[in-house]
Amino acid sequence: MKTPNIIGIFDNDDQVVEAIHTLKSKNIKIADVHAPFASHHILKDLGKESRIPYGSVLAGAFAIVATFSFIYWTSVINYPIVFGGKPNFSFPAWVVVIYLMTILLTFIGTVIIFQMRTKMNFGKKAELMHIDSTEDKFVMIIEQDADITEKEVQNIKKMLSDHGAIEVRMDN
Repeated sequence: MKTPNIIGIFDNDDQVVEAIHTLKSKNIKIADVHAPFASHHILKDLGKESRIPYGSVLAGAFAIVATFSFIYWTSVINYPIVFGGKPNFSFPAWVVVIYLMTILLTFIGTVIIFQMRTKMNFGKKAELMHIDSTEDKFVMIIEQDADITEKEVQNIKKMLSDHGAIEVRMDN
């Protein structure tokens, strides 16, 4: 049987960061924090920094190579046309196209990586711990061990309240 989670709901991300520091100093495991916007401080303190930027750099490098290869293949190898004395390999004319395609393909690659990483497939029903976590509330989820005592649960609830949680409750 699964033990219920302790849920703390906060108004301010600074209060969440302070609560994370306090709970981590007491060796209390925080499962996740749901926030209405990306907070790098929270991710860093939870040890869940994203590697999506590295994927974006790889997508950008792929975009540059793929675009250059395609333009080179079409202009020099497959269909070389000489008009007005222009050379087949006219790299300065390709720079703008390569730049714009890099932006487009990097964006598309980043969206695909983000959806794969977060498992946010099309048509998937959202699992919200609190309805306001998409608007202005920060929701901290603390998973309980099977052998946790009621006194420890009360101490965790008190710590969350002391750090500014507007609501503390149990949830399955």
